[in-house]
Amino acid sequence: MERIRIPGHEKARNRLLEEGARSYLEATSALIAYEQEVQEKCREVMEKYIRDYSSALRVQPSLKSEEIQSVVYPKSSQSEGNWRTVGVEIRRTNTAPAIRWWGALCCLVWQLEDPRLYGWVGEWYYPAKVAGNLFQKFHGVNPKVETDGPYEIGIGEGLKAEEGATFDEKLEGLFEEWIKLWKKVGGIKEVFRG
Repeated sequence: MERIRIPGHEKARNRLLEEGARSYLEATSALIAYEQEVQEKCREVMEKYIRDYSSALRVQPSLKSEEIQSVVYPKSSQSEGNWRTVGVEIRRTNTAPAIRWWGALCCLVWQLEDPRLYGWVGEWYYPAKVAGNLFQKFHGVNPKVETDGPYEIGIGEGLKAEEGATFDEKLEGLFEEWIKLWKKVGGIKEVFRG
C-alpha cells in the first residue's frame, strides 16, 4: 500500500527527523537516566513496605526484595504515545488456587488525560475475574480503589509536576492504604477461598 503524502505533514516529519538527528542520543540518555531514578525511588518504597505487605497478603513464601524488578510499560515499540508507566513490580504464578498470575506494582503513570501524572500502587491478576472480584471487595472498604483495565486494581493519586522530586512520599501513603485493605480482608487466601 502506498503512503499518502500530505504537504504540511511532510514538513513536520522532516523537522522531526532533523531535530532527532541533532538530539536523539542526549534525549535518550536523559530519558533512561530519569526512568532509572524513578525506578530506584519506587524500589525504595516497595522495599520499605515489603514485610508489612507480605504479612498483610499472607502469601507463602513471603515476598522478598530480590523479587522486585524494574519495569517500563508499554515497550517503546508498542507505545501509542498516550500513556507510560515507570516503576517496579513483583510477579508470581499460582499465588492461590484461583490465581494463575499475580503481580504487585509501585509506579508513576503518565497519561494524556488529567491528571497527567499519577502515583499508583496496586496489583494485577489473571484471570480477569479475580481482579473484578477483588475490586468489588476493596471498593466497598475504600472507595479510592480503582480498576485500570480488566486485570489491574489499585489506589492512585494525581501528582503535579512540581511534586516530581517527592513523589515517593505519595507512593508511601498509597502503599500504607493498600496494606490496610489487605489486613482488613484477611489476605489473599481468605479473599479467594472457595
